[in-house]
Amino acid sequence: MNSHQAIELLKRLIATPSVSREESAAADIVVAEFERCGFTPKRKGNNVWAEAWAYDPAKPTILLDAHIDTVKPNAQWQREPFSPTVEGDRLYGLGSNDTGGSLVAMIATFTQIASTRQAYNLIMLASAEEEVTGVNGVRAVLPELPPIDF
Repeated sequence: MNSHQAIELLKRLIATPSVSREESAAADIVVAEFERCGFTPKRKGNNVWAEAWAYDPAKPTILLDAHIDTVKPNAQWQREPFSPTVEGDRLYGLGSNDTGGSLVAMIATFTQIASTRQAYNLIMLASAEEEVTGVNGVRAVLPELPPIDF
């Protein structure tokens, strides 16, 4: 994923309302992005993850995780929260900072690292319900994953 693709992915996520417990459309976008990058994503509820290569139990496992949900926009917003707006070198919109930017950066890093085998297993998780500490977020996915070392 190049920087232009990363910015476009972030814009799509900002334009897609994904308030906690209502992240389905954002999860669909993440699934499509993993598939576009050649991965076979897995999904449980609105949580989406992909493994970089075949799991090897002899190697430690690293989990990259960022959430796809946002808080509800409030009346103090000075811009349209679901309209990604670029001003200068900044991108504004709900979720651009918390935590869409981090999510997209991790997906870009994951796709780059996954281009070669490493001395560890690598999993990228886009988790749901973080803003409300929901039971259908990362806690629901951990039993589906191999043991996580880092």
